[in-house]
Parts: sequence; C-alpha cells; structure tokens
Amino acid sequence: MSPTHQQQQQYYQPQTFQQPISLSADQILTISFHFQRPPLGKGGFSTVYEGEFCGFPVAVKILTVRNQNERALFEIELAVLCNERLRHRNLLPLIGFCHERPALVMPRLKPLNKDRLPRLPGSVRMLVAMDVARGLAHLHQAGFVHNDMKPDNVLLEFDENRNIVRALVGDLGCAKVTSIPVQPFGTMLFMDPQLSPHGPPVLPKTADDVYSFALTVVCIFTNSFPENQDDLARMWATIEATFPLVANLARRMTQPDWRLRPSCAQAEVELKQIDEGWRVAIELQKAAAAGAAPTIQSPPRSQSALQQHTQPQQQLQPQHHSSALLEHRDRKTVCIA
Repeated sequence: MSPTHQQQQQYYQPQTFQQPISLSADQILTISFHFQRPPLGKGGFSTVYEGEFCGFPVAVKILTVRNQNERALFEIELAVLCNERLRHRNLLPLIGFCHERPALVMPRLKPLNKDRLPRLPGSVRMLVAMDVARGLAHLHQAGFVHNDMKPDNVLLEFDENRNIVRALVGDLGCAKVTSIPVQPFGTMLFMDPQLSPHGPPVLPKTADDVYSFALTVVCIFTNSFPENQDDLARMWATIEATFPLVANLARRMTQPDWRLRPSCAQAEVELKQIDEGWRVAIELQKAAAAGAAPTIQSPPRSQSALQQHTQPQQQLQPQHHSSALLEHRDRKTVCIA
C-alpha cells in the first residue's frame, strides 16, 4: 500500500529519523532496484539507483571504494551526513547507510537540473530561493560550508497534484567544516573566481557559498542554466531587466570583497521583504484596475518594490513577470515533474 502524501511529508521531516539507520549489504540490494532499472545517475566514484524503503521512494547511492584513501573519504562523507546538527527541513536528510558495501540512502526528490529549470513555474521561484537560503543558513550556523552550491543540488518536493511544496539543499557529502583548510573545489562556473582548485589549501568560508547561491538565484529567476561565461552574462542582463531587486541582492552576494557579502540568513530576509513588496504591489494594481480603494494593511517596504511592477517589463519565458506574481499569490505551482 502506497503512503499518503501526509505520511510522505512526515517522512521527509528531519525528526522522522532521529539518526540514520545502519543497513547490511543485502538490505541495500533489497531496497534498491539495482538489477531491475537503469541507474538514475553515474559518476566517477558512485552510481545512484532508485529504490523503495518502508514504502517510500528513495535514492540509493552506491560508492566505488577501491583503496583505503577512498574508504577514508567515504567515512568522512558519512560522518558529515550523520551529524545531527545538519537536520533541517531544507537540508536533504540521510535515511540509511551501509559500511559493508559503501552506500547511502536518501529521499528520492527531483533535482533542479538544466532540463527542469526551464519548466520551473514563475510562481515558485521565490519559494525555492528562500528555501535554499534557509537550508544554507542552517548549514553555515552549524559550522559547515556546502562547497558545491548549484541548481543541480537543489531538490524539489512535490505533492500529489505535482505542486512544488518545498526545496531542499542536497549533496551534503561534499560539505566541509570551516575550521580545517581544504583544497578549493566545486563547479567552476559557480565558484568564486578568487578560489583556485590548483592553489594551496584554504579555510572554507560561508561567503564562498553565498557567491554560488547568488548564481543559483540567477538561474532560478531566469529559468536558465549557463554553459559558459557568455551565457551567464546574458542571464545577468535578463534578471536585471526583469527582477531588479533580486538582481541587486545577487550582485551584492557576488561582490569581490567577500567580507561585504550578505550572509545567506540575511539574503533570506531580503528575499522575504521583496516577496512581501510584490504582494502589496499586486493588491494595489488590482485595486486600481477595479477602481476601488486598496485594502492594504501596511505600505510597501520600499517604493522600488512598487516601481518594479509598474514599469514596463521585458518578456521572460515561459511567463511574463506580472503573471508570475499573480500566480505566486494564487499558489498555482504546478510543474511537470
């Protein structure tokens, strides 16, 4: 019998599993559809299969461990994922693991990859961005840096009607503590250009994640994924023309002096303020169109929020800016999963 959506939501809450479960190699094979279906993904050091655990869909990451060094890397990754300080509703939880045959079991959610980004509804852009900011803020508060923030590592949770209800930060196995120097690594296009993967080990900084998160926000609000710097430049031009307040925040998160970048917690607060300003602007526009006095409890936080929605907007596929705002208010968040 399939679990209800209410059970699924409870299943994905951090408190559902107080600690990840230790599993045997036979249990891993039973959970995963190892020989029944093609893998969900394959990398240089692991293969991810879909599976089922206690009636719920899961992703089973089976790692390739060929020597003691790779075994040590697995143990380090497992120690990070098992850290109870990383239990948060916007961080992908670890459900189970296997030492005998190195494997990790996590909820199976949809990644915000280059195929899904163009189909992300305008109505949930802000929801996704704020959820990611909350997840990263909690990670940073716990003393960790993600090190590889990008759209692919944003996981989407859908309800039974295929509505996006939550975004979680995934791939926490690459997270590092901020107190131990490490070799910089990550996806080059999303890395702070001041970091060099060929340079000496440095202390991970939360500001490095802030930079990567800013570019992830640009991807979310332009429904695009860059292949090179030229693509990224075009995306910056698009977001500055269509969402200037969000673009301003993203620019400050990528400024060269990392000490001046806002934290992810501050970014989440600013995104919420922008969202509230949008809602006020929508009510004012509706009241003006109806010829009635607006019933607004409080004025916009800034005139720029209202100005952003009254000036002519460039078209942003697949939706216009104004229609995206109206859908945001009405919570029409259907997305092709």
